[in-house]
Amino acid sequence: MFDLSAPKFAPLRYVAPGQSEFLSPEDLQQPATWPSITQLRIVCDEIPQWPIDIQIDPTYYGGGGPPPGFQAPPITIGDILVKIYEHLAQRISHMDWAGLAPEQETAIGRAYTLRCKALGSAEAVERSHGVKRIDFCLGKVWFRGLTRTAEGMNVLKLHLYRK
Repeated sequence: MFDLSAPKFAPLRYVAPGQSEFLSPEDLQQPATWPSITQLRIVCDEIPQWPIDIQIDPTYYGGGGPPPGFQAPPITIGDILVKIYEHLAQRISHMDWAGLAPEQETAIGRAYTLRCKALGSAEAVERSHGVKRIDFCLGKVWFRGLTRTAEGMNVLKLHLYRK
């Protein structure tokens, strides 16, 4: 259970009816796929213009590539969840907004307003951050899962839903 519009990163695990708990550091460090991979692209139907790319940061190796014979660590569940969350929390640009049709502006503006209002006393602070990529998902803010695509082992499709 993961609300990607929440002001803080907080993925939860369903434990029992009416009970949940935060994912543990051990959960987040588990490899995300089998076999494990070191490079990944995530696509989402709601925001096809913004794919999410995940790969090992070159600074992990001191700025260069891996030494000969070195096996890079796999992408973890935490890597994916953090990257998705941060990606959707990014503010949009003026160019992104300018490229919208009037009906898209209305729908995205409504999603932005509802997201901000849901925060109660923190509404004004959130409004000051402006429209984010998550608002382009039009209220589908809950992580439903990832599935492989026909594009290969390293491309996954992000599924979102409205609660």
